[in-house]
Amino acid sequence: MKTYQYNVYTKETFNATGKAKGDIIQILDSLGINNLYSPSSHRAVRIVQQIIATTKLRGQNNSVLIIQYPAVIDSFIDRVANHCRLIGIIHDLQSIRGDKSVQDEIRVLNQFDVLISHNSLMSNYLREKGCKSKIIDLEIFDYLTDGLNETKVDFSKKRVAFAGNLDKSEFVKKLFTIKDVNFRLYGLIQDKKTLHDVKYAGVLPSDEIVNQLEGEFGLIWDGDEITTCAGTLGNYLRFNNPHKLSLYLAAGKPVIVWKNAAVARFVEDNQVGITINSLNELPKLLNQLTESQFSQLRANVKRVRARLIKGEYTKTAIKSALQTEEK
Repeated sequence: MKTYQYNVYTKETFNATGKAKGDIIQILDSLGINNLYSPSSHRAVRIVQQIIATTKLRGQNNSVLIIQYPAVIDSFIDRVANHCRLIGIIHDLQSIRGDKSVQDEIRVLNQFDVLISHNSLMSNYLREKGCKSKIIDLEIFDYLTDGLNETKVDFSKKRVAFAGNLDKSEFVKKLFTIKDVNFRLYGLIQDKKTLHDVKYAGVLPSDEIVNQLEGEFGLIWDGDEITTCAGTLGNYLRFNNPHKLSLYLAAGKPVIVWKNAAVARFVEDNQVGITINSLNELPKLLNQLTESQFSQLRANVKRVRARLIKGEYTKTAIKSALQTEEK
């Protein structure tokens, strides 16, 4: 049996997309899983490569193809589904984000023999919507990095870092209403004048920000409001694993996360941060936190970090998927 990975074309996007997919490519490489082909930087050439790759799979028996979803077009999955065993690693569910109907997404996902889902809440959502594929929980995305030149930590400052697409994170424009908390923001934004009483730290590539992220905590929040995570983006947090969680932990930072986010369970179970209902709770909670408690959080982060910077969560899920019997 030969196992391949559909090696998606990746480039620096200054957000989670490129880093997450690129890391999985490297992790699969480390497991000896060969590329189905080496993708060209030209889209037209990649289409030809896909057609040739489909022919290649049809000529083999008992092959396995690992696909990062939704990094490929649906028609490619349709073409290869009957010619090999398919394992899918989910990055995003377009139906929750409102970019695709639930019926269309489940139809595509049902062509996979095994799916690697973000967490148990996402897995339950898929099953409730009619997904018949076998599902394995990833727990958390890995964040590959060689070492850590951690920025200086000062417990007394209790600075809170947020990294992401600031243009879509409307809540950042309201952070000025939260007093006695020092926010440091990283990411793309069209108009910096919309930010008030926060420190804007610019845009950094994924391999640099992990060593330059300043602050004692990393924030996981989304939507338009500071009182809760609302709207389409806020609701998505109930199901997905934001890659910024992995960034913060790789940077050695305990996290602050919305209590109803799917990753809140991981944070609480591993004691690597604080869960809250509203950002308005931050001043009181940070003021009550003792230096001893903060040190324990950092020690717990260090333990989880040791696994995710080496790709252990992905490796465990992939090995389990490869051992899973056909559906």
